[in-house]
Amino acid sequence: MTCDHLNSLRLIRLEELSCAFTIIPAGSRLLEIGAGAGWQARALAEFGYKVEAIDVHGSRYAEHRVWPVTSYDGRRIPFQSSVFDAVFTSNTLEHVPHIEVLQDEIRRVLKPNGLAVHIVPTGFWRFWTSLMHYLFVVRTGVGVLGFASKSNDDALTARVRTTHSLGALLRKAAFPPRHGERGNSITELWTFSRWGWLRLFARTGWQVESYKPLRLFYTGYQICGAHLSLRVRRRLSKILGSATMVYIARPKPNVASHGEART
Repeated sequence: MTCDHLNSLRLIRLEELSCAFTIIPAGSRLLEIGAGAGWQARALAEFGYKVEAIDVHGSRYAEHRVWPVTSYDGRRIPFQSSVFDAVFTSNTLEHVPHIEVLQDEIRRVLKPNGLAVHIVPTGFWRFWTSLMHYLFVVRTGVGVLGFASKSNDDALTARVRTTHSLGALLRKAAFPPRHGERGNSITELWTFSRWGWLRLFARTGWQVESYKPLRLFYTGYQICGAHLSLRVRRRLSKILGSATMVYIARPKPNVASHGEART
């Protein structure tokens, strides 16, 4: 991942954060899950929050960290129950295979009537990322030599390098890879839609109080990268759709683990 790509991503994440945090009072104790390099955790601390940050072992952003991030096993949040005023995730939920377990854990560590704030990709992001996949293929080239190694998408480049079958390589070129842990690039058009996320939150015991697009356009391939300013991305989002939405939710009353009602 190049420095230009990292800087572009950092600016996007900080812009999303500034648009998302308008409801939680400064001074609140907050946990960020999936903190990556800690860009947003540090910004939240600068906004006046008391921040703890965690991420799974082996995060690809670990070497770029600017804020203390505690590693954890991805299942059990390493804090006591009812200690946080808010829990925040940014472009994280789609990468969690055991989403019900994580939602249970978020409810556990939240104080009564605490808030969960989630920034997640949209169906627009999925649609344009799928189209950019083919531009990426054309740009880097497909054939007996495989993809060139110029891509910012380290994971895709690594998968291509380990492919020995030309047929398998061409299949990878023909079908955009999924981004998250469920379904495929087609079904993600639904799971990343507003209706898909609202259904997930309802199923896992949350009452969504508000949601809104964060009004930035970008794709998973970041082919234009740093060449598009935030101002241009905001304008493009009005035409092409916002890449992310923020959802603010509170736990539903009388909901036990895995969405079963308490008796």
